Amino acid sequence: MNESLKPGETYWVGSYDFKTQYYVRFPLATRYTFYLPWHARSTKITGELIRAFETKKPSIIIFDSSQDIWGHKAVEFGKPLLEYLANEYTQVNDPELKNFYFRRDIDSAARVSDAGFSF
Repeated sequence: MNESLKPGETYWVGSYDFKTQYYVRFPLATRYTFYLPWHARSTKITGELIRAFETKKPSIIIFDSSQDIWGHKAVEFGKPLLEYLANEYTQVNDPELKNFYFRRDIDSAARVSDAGFSF
């Protein structure tokens, strides 16, 4: 993913993925390093997270909606984020990148192709 981001760009990964955060050499778009069911219950936290996305405009957001956190499915507790992503981001037609959301104003296909999307 380091090859897919450009200087000055940000990213975010959730619900949680510390391995990706460890290896990516770019700043997170928000102070929230993960988003779990108890965060989702807080309209304040969810609102802050989405406002940070609107302000920092991360080029890439990874959200694994298949995660299950202690019986809570990310596809359920992450609905506000998934709705935001559906409206503001796009995905490439590649099953291996199904959790990747690219900002609509960037050429996502070129980024994926040029970088080979290695982590």
